[in-house]
Amino acid sequence: MGESNPFYSDSRWNNMYAYAATLQDLIQAGGDPVEESIMTLSLVLQQFPESPPLDEESHHVNCVNALLRNVLGALRKYKLDEARKERK
Repeated sequence: MGESNPFYSDSRWNNMYAYAATLQDLIQAGGDPVEESIMTLSLVLQQFPESPPLDEESHHVNCVNALLRNVLGALRKYKLDEARKERK
């Protein structure tokens, strides 16, 4: 039990709780869920830059990075499509 868990000692992972709570608060306060999600996921993505898969953790980080990039791309496409519809 004396071993420290590297997951909890890495502030990037701990920040995920803060990002999740902040996103929830922003949406509950009336923020646009898509815009707030884009902003939050962009901040998370900055914490997990892609790197060569040198070990198991960097492989996990790259998986998080790929997921976030795909979700952000989908959300941005949705917002652009909505803006185009509104202009018509």
